Amino acid sequence: MKNKILHLKKVLTQLNPIRPRHIRLWVYSIVVLSLITTIIIPTSKVMAGTPGTWSVTGSLNTGRYAQIAILLPNGKVVVVGGYANRIGCLSSAELYNPDTGTWSVTGSMSTPRTNFAGVLLPNGKVLVCGGQIDNTNFTSSAELYDPNTGTWSVTGSMSTARETHTATLLPNGKVLVAGGNTDHTPQSSAELYDPVTGKWSTTGNMNIIWGEHTATLLENGKVLAVGGIDRVGNTISISSAELYDPAVGTWSVTGSMNTQRCGFASVLLPNGKVLVCGGNNYDQGILSSAELYDPATGTWSVTDSMNTTRLQHTATLLPNGKVLVAGGGSEDTHTTLTKLYDPATNSWSTTGSMNMYHAEHTATLLHNGEVLVAGCGDGISDTTELYNLQGYTSQQIWYLDSTGHPVMEINGIQSGEIGIPANSAVIWLTDQSTNSDVTFMSGTWTVRLDTLCNRSGDVGLLAQVGDYNPDGGIFTPFNTTPEIGYYNGEIRITINTGGTVNKSHYLALRIYDSAASGTPPRRIITDGSSYLISPLSDPGYPLPEVLSGVLLGMGLVGFGIFMFVRRKLSA
Repeated sequence: MKNKILHLKKVLTQLNPIRPRHIRLWVYSIVVLSLITTIIIPTSKVMAGTPGTWSVTGSLNTGRYAQIAILLPNGKVVVVGGYANRIGCLSSAELYNPDTGTWSVTGSMSTPRTNFAGVLLPNGKVLVCGGQIDNTNFTSSAELYDPNTGTWSVTGSMSTARETHTATLLPNGKVLVAGGNTDHTPQSSAELYDPVTGKWSTTGNMNIIWGEHTATLLENGKVLAVGGIDRVGNTISISSAELYDPAVGTWSVTGSMNTQRCGFASVLLPNGKVLVCGGNNYDQGILSSAELYDPATGTWSVTDSMNTTRLQHTATLLPNGKVLVAGGGSEDTHTTLTKLYDPATNSWSTTGSMNMYHAEHTATLLHNGEVLVAGCGDGISDTTELYNLQGYTSQQIWYLDSTGHPVMEINGIQSGEIGIPANSAVIWLTDQSTNSDVTFMSGTWTVRLDTLCNRSGDVGLLAQVGDYNPDGGIFTPFNTTPEIGYYNGEIRITINTGGTVNKSHYLALRIYDSAASGTPPRRIITDGSSYLISPLSDPGYPLPEVLSGVLLGMGLVGFGIFMFVRRKLSA
């Protein structure tokens, strides 16, 4: 390498004074270099498709519906089980890679199942439980998927076999399974799964017999169960709702919806309210109406109608705070039309149409801001699609390492942990300061914390994102009111006003343990399962180091082109 540098210096000293044709050579070289850099140089943004539109991505290896889909910590999506025509209930699973847009087969469950429930655990594994295993039988079994090995293992079974139930990850790390049907009979029972012991325990029964309902974890840590059916056969849809309190393990009745519905979709909004939309009312038929639940008052209010009737659809909260509703329809007519709900105006708008209809499908928000839809009610189609959020084309992920830095790449992160004593805080700084002021627009940051803590009765962690000035160690948060999270799982920080990281400062994440006392210290695991995701309005900070290396390489290529052309013309 040293000889090459010396040779380069020697060549430079032998250059003749610049003449007019040399100027032309420089122009030619610059043009060629510009073309190369335009094609080759990567940017720090993850570019998506045309805003507000759908595009077809890789096909599933097996067409299916009534499956589950879970976003894994590594950014991939695992699709599990479901039903396929000519095959029946499925045990197979597949992985979607957003970087390549392709699906690959991963390990299969030991038991085929459809109409079951699943959830991502704080340890990064996926729990699935219950479901229908054939035309007449149901199961109480449960299994765990390990993304690191791509294999499944059997864990403890529920006390009751059930399908069309719900599974909700609670703030204490346990999983609440509620309701569902057993042998076509709706259940009021509920159970808790403990990932530490791998066992189930019964908890308080619901006040109402439930099946095909939805369950939403509220910001106060309680679970809202609403809607569904109260019996199978002579089916009656219901409007009832109740709340589960993990602190006492009991259910309490809350306000009822204005309309009875089943087969609908629900989602927690950034303002803490719950949106429900569509579904089936056995007196009125398929619905287009929507309602809002306010946990502060325990009441429901009617909001703007979708103007499109649908059931068996999905509702996905986008990083800009809007809700994307996709797919569904009626038993005879399905729709490709998709809608956006804006909580700020309580109104719906039409966005791009899907390329084909989907029903009883899954919709998963990816780390790059796109929404992946998989599954189709015909049980044959293997088509999957991506929705690109209008006006947003980039996002970055920083993994928290044990040296106190969020880093852009997971490779090289050693397993470790950082302890946070009670009533104390830790601040992670990006490993690069800014070269100029970098302004983040309003958006939603997601903080994923994989922690260990043996304390009981803990209150949540507090999270802030902001600017860190190394001169004096001053942290200025974008969100002056800290977001409350829990010792495991995700904390979504919605910043309405945006914020700026000043020149020569650092982007910082501050995690504070608000407990007044307690031992041992809260331990945040840094093996790549804890990370910070920027909003989709990310301006591209920090500039990846690979970019400067590519620029240097392109400069050398340009110089080489210049020397080659010069020698040819001088010959």
